[in-house]
Amino acid sequence: PTKFREKNWDRMDRHDSGKIIVGPITPFKANGKLDLAALDEEVAYVIREGASEVVAVGYLIQDYTLLSTCERKELIERTAAAVGKKVPLVAGVNGRTTLESRELIEFVRALSVSKVISGIPFGRRPSLQEIYGYFDFLNEQAPAPIFFYHHPGLGFELPAEAVDRLMQLSNVGYLKETSH
Repeated sequence: PTKFREKNWDRMDRHDSGKIIVGPITPFKANGKLDLAALDEEVAYVIREGASEVVAVGYLIQDYTLLSTCERKELIERTAAAVGKKVPLVAGVNGRTTLESRELIEFVRALSVSKVISGIPFGRRPSLQEIYGYFDFLNEQAPAPIFFYHHPGLGFELPAEAVDRLMQLSNVGYLKETSH
C-alpha cells in the first residue's frame, strides 16, 4: 500500500477528468523582481474564472527555469497563501538536480498541496536510468501524489515504455503529455 492510497487517493480518479488546472504567469516589476501583489490578483482571477486547481511553479510555466530556488520557494509560498483553501494547490518540485528537487520537496511538505508536478530534470539530457532514478526518488519523497509532465518538445522524447514505467510507480498518478 502507498501512503496516498490510504487517504482514498486513486491513481486516476474519474472525477479528476475535466478539471481546469491553471498555472498563473509570473508577474515581474519593472526592476525584474517578482511582483507578488500582482500574483495575488492573478490567482484570485483564475480561481474566480473557474480554475479547479492552481499550479505554483509548474514545469515550463512561471519561468521556472529562469528563477532561483529561493524565488521559486517565494512563488510557491505566495501562491499557497493566495489559494488558501479555495481550490487545491499543485506545487512544482522539478529541479535541475535531485538535490534541488529534494530542497523543494522539503519546502512544500509544510504546505497543503494536492499534488506535486515534475518533468525530466531541465538543462541537460539525462540517461533513461537517471530519469528512472529521479522519479524513484520523487516517488519515495514527495509529500503528495505526483503529476508527471512529459514534454517531448524539449528535445527529449521518452519512449512509450519509459512513460509507462514511470506511470507504474505507486505515487505517480497523473500525466500531462505535451506533444506536437
